[in-house]
Amino acid sequence: MVQKIVGWLDNQTILVHLGDQKKQALIKLNVVTGDQELIYETNQHMLTIQLNTSLEKIIVQEGAETAVDLVLLSSKGSELNRMPIDYAGYVNLDWNAVDESLVFISHYQFDQETEIESSKVMIWNLTDNSLIDFDLDAIKPSWYSSHLYLYINEFDGNLYVGDTRSEEGDQMISNETIDFYLHKDTFISLEESDINESQVHLMKDHPFLVHQGVLTIPKVIRGDFITKPFLSQSKRDGLVVGVIADESVDLNNELGQFSLCLLDFDYNKLEKYTQLPDNAPILLSPDEQYVLYGWQLEYIIDLDEPNELFPLISDPA
Repeated sequence: MVQKIVGWLDNQTILVHLGDQKKQALIKLNVVTGDQELIYETNQHMLTIQLNTSLEKIIVQEGAETAVDLVLLSSKGSELNRMPIDYAGYVNLDWNAVDESLVFISHYQFDQETEIESSKVMIWNLTDNSLIDFDLDAIKPSWYSSHLYLYINEFDGNLYVGDTRSEEGDQMISNETIDFYLHKDTFISLEESDINESQVHLMKDHPFLVHQGVLTIPKVIRGDFITKPFLSQSKRDGLVVGVIADESVDLNNELGQFSLCLLDFDYNKLEKYTQLPDNAPILLSPDEQYVLYGWQLEYIIDLDEPNELFPLISDPA
């Protein structure tokens, strides 16, 4: 059974996670020819799976009753490294796009004595296979360069920038950012509108707030929380596509209507590709020709003919 499509390996090939209770596997699937190739198989459950930016290596979090490991694989499925971790749940992984030997690993941890849940952040250095604790009040830190990182502080909700080489502490750079999207040096922050309560702003900035453009879009909430739109970019200074609401909506009350759009920050406008059936993740192909879409990334959209969703997963029935 297909668990999830992990992502693109090249312009026509995707990495697919298959599995059941007995066995888990990774295969390559050519979306044009349909050719498949098994590259990795295990009797353990695969939890988090992450590709690096150059699409040459894969990290798999393997879990069993007795042990949980982070496994480093080549894109051909060869095991390059293995690191045991003391956590059985899903972890967040953020792979450094500049120095691909560094990976943030983060998750929540519960202190039995204080009964307080807090974030735990570690840095896995793939060069020497070392794992060190990193003191950071964030559940999803993101690398911006080989040493700089960005995060939303868990306690005050502000945006901070830090440097792994510095001992002076991290710098708060915004108290208005709700969430952000980062791909290499493309930084897009989400901020509330102070004029219209049904709108939010997508601000394309350098992390040190050198302004590059702004888009105003309908606000999407889930109860009391504003949700970040699903965005994707595949190369530096390339297209940015997003799943954008047609109008403001509370997802606790209704599904809403969403469209696949091109985000044009040069002219501060949205260009609509096509209507979508759901507010679900997307992933742009390296050549910007195709978009994977869906909660399992189970559909593909050809941007030359965007009005049709092609299913990549057949119905078992």
